[in-house]
Amino acid sequence: MGLQTIIWKYDSFDWRVAMQSNYTQANVDASYQMFISNLTAGTFNDVGGIMLTHELNNFTMQEAINWYPQLKSSFSVRGISHKYSYRRNG
Repeated sequence: MGLQTIIWKYDSFDWRVAMQSNYTQANVDASYQMFISNLTAGTFNDVGGIMLTHELNNFTMQEAINWYPQLKSSFSVRGISHKYSYRRNG
């Protein structure tokens, strides 16, 4: 089938805001900031980083929209398909 396993190391935990009353936007923001801070610290000098985010509701989508400019200015933002794209012969 040509499927690839993709493993992420970082999670925004954005889904928790709707599921756990003690988990807030500040926690999610801290996850995004930690991901960006790891770049500055050299964590991604030899490997890339994948952060899991969710398209669950308005909150999770708005967080992604809010953080996108900072992610884009820090990283080369690409979808998974960029890494595993292929061309058909013929």
